[in-house]
Amino acid sequence: MVEEELVKLREGKVEFLAPAGYNVSGPGKREGGLFYNRQMEMNRDVCVSILNALGRRVRVLDAMAATGIRSARIAVESGVECEIDAADTSQSAVELMDRNFGSLGLENVRIHRRGAIAAMAEGSFDYIDIDPFGTPVRFIPQALMSVRSGGIIGVTATDTAMLCGSARGSGRRYLCESRRWPFMHELGIRCLIGYMVRIGASFDRAVTPVLSVFADHYFRVYVKVENGVGRAERMLGRMGYASYDAGTRERYVGQTPVSGGAGPLWTGELHSSSLLSSMKCMDWFGSRRRLEKMLGVWRDEAEAPPLFYNMDELSRLFGYSLPSLSRTIELIRGSFTACRTHFDPKGFKTDAGVGELRSLLAPASPGKGISGAA
Repeated sequence: MVEEELVKLREGKVEFLAPAGYNVSGPGKREGGLFYNRQMEMNRDVCVSILNALGRRVRVLDAMAATGIRSARIAVESGVECEIDAADTSQSAVELMDRNFGSLGLENVRIHRRGAIAAMAEGSFDYIDIDPFGTPVRFIPQALMSVRSGGIIGVTATDTAMLCGSARGSGRRYLCESRRWPFMHELGIRCLIGYMVRIGASFDRAVTPVLSVFADHYFRVYVKVENGVGRAERMLGRMGYASYDAGTRERYVGQTPVSGGAGPLWTGELHSSSLLSSMKCMDWFGSRRRLEKMLGVWRDEAEAPPLFYNMDELSRLFGYSLPSLSRTIELIRGSFTACRTHFDPKGFKTDAGVGELRSLLAPASPGKGISGAA
């Protein structure tokens, strides 16, 4: 490894070396294991916050460690006692991690030149992190077998076009038919969770999402895994199907497949209120301002019903402009539940139907928007 090929960077509390041509603006492509993506900093901020919220000793596997930045940040910033295994197939990545961990004086991080599946198979862990390029599907079965009961798996998926129904193949890859509907990003993450729920159940393990994130170019889900046939069957009972009427814009979720619908997918809650109440946005997080806002929205939508509405979609259907998002939610809350959603800056979740929304949001007089319209 040539010194000129590396640059010193800082993320969170950690100074580390990364390839000089590191990716700044998108997912990019991995070459030889020497890869660092600045855009995924919030992803790692959230990971640190979750482990901090657990508040207990953990054994961690960073299954695709690359520069080792995630492992280093967990060791330095999580505030919990931890043993960390950092694995990568690339010899260059292993050498770079050795330099990075050595400069930080980290004695609780072990480096392995291993593929992710082999690394998972060689131990049992309280937290496993899977952050591949593209689909995580082939890593999920082994992760579900290697995580301890009560442990958490964090999974990133960047094949969002397939999960959202914009590209063909979701049925083949995720065993779930997705659709390119106005709420496709929520469908995509529910397809991913549903896949994990069903694979986990085949091992008599119950999979429960504790945080589900759509951001930038990727999906990220954190799931808790517990042993037990009864628990696994209860999670399977939360699987179902979604349908959408493009004419009326009505959304439906149920247990029965519908022609042209989406599923089977996860229909339950996307986040854990108890976990979110314990998560903190640390002062040193690079994504602090964005993450503080996201935490508020996640907490609001933790128990919200599935399948959000979009303001522009309803305005076109109703033939008049809606008020601001905050005012719209305020009007709905007089009769139904309503909250923002992180899936769409113009989106909201509610248990009201389209007909009820039309009545609640109708202009006070013909040709005029509702008082308070933006």
